[in-house]
Amino acid sequence: MESSSSCHQRAVTDLVISCQFLEGGPNDNNWDSSFHLDQLKSLYAARLAICELNGAGAATPDKCVSILSLKQEDGPESYSTQFHAKPRKQQPAIPAQLESCLHSLESRPQWWTSYSNNRQNAAVMCQAARINVERDELLKHHRKLADITFGLGAALNQSLNDAAAEATKQRSFLDSINDLRLKIIRDMQDADVLARNRFSAFAIDLESQIRRTGAGAKESMRGILSDAGVLSKDILLSIKSIQDLKHSMNVYSEMLKQNSELAAADQERQKANSEITLATRQSLDQIRNQHIAIIDQEFSRLHSSVRSVNELIFSIHQKQVSLDEVSLDIWTLRIMF
Repeated sequence: MESSSSCHQRAVTDLVISCQFLEGGPNDNNWDSSFHLDQLKSLYAARLAICELNGAGAATPDKCVSILSLKQEDGPESYSTQFHAKPRKQQPAIPAQLESCLHSLESRPQWWTSYSNNRQNAAVMCQAARINVERDELLKHHRKLADITFGLGAALNQSLNDAAAEATKQRSFLDSINDLRLKIIRDMQDADVLARNRFSAFAIDLESQIRRTGAGAKESMRGILSDAGVLSKDILLSIKSIQDLKHSMNVYSEMLKQNSELAAADQERQKANSEITLATRQSLDQIRNQHIAIIDQEFSRLHSSVRSVNELIFSIHQKQVSLDEVSLDIWTLRIMF
């Protein structure tokens, strides 16, 4: 390289730089490696051929001069960007100039031989230049992959630790739930036994109370019936007294009638004894009024006694119905338990 001409050095330098700056790859949708790499090698092979021909003092094709002049104006990076994998809005003039230059080089064997040799050399140099770039890219990808793997491993370990801690918490929670369930079952069993015992004691106590109440009610009924018998006797005596009083009233009425007849028959004697008769009549009227008042009192007393007896009988009937209902409830509870 140091003994070569400046044209040759610039062409080789531009080729290496262009190969290093060449972007894209097989994973790029816009990348056509065979087409762009072929154009890149053809371009720099033609330039190297022109440099060799100029160095040897041989004639060069006129159509290839524009490649050298374009290079000298734009620099090497312009060529690499013109063959970039990503398309531009305006297509450069290089492909058309390169095609006309290649046709000119084909016209002479010396030109074409120089171009062919330099094209092979361009392919070797471009591949060598790309090795370092690809190695750096591989190292960069390897570092990224190592970082990602390390982060993934750390995240996985953290996830495993979190999962183990969560599993421990869940196991502890399930144990607590199981203990609580067993405690609730024991409490329910104890409550059931206690409720059964209390209900049995309540049923026995209720039955004894009902028996005592029934015995007391029977005694009360006996007393009431005895009082009712006495009251009935009193009522019968009162009725008999009333009948006797009525008989006496009839006797007094008959006597009054007889006295009236005697008074009518013996008007003269009646007149003589008018005062005695009047006094007798007044006495009889007073006696009758007294007996009538006594009869009214006896009837009122009899009515009150009858009403008391009816109320007493109704109360006894209500107590008997209540006792029957309580006995039926106790019998039902015994059947249930």
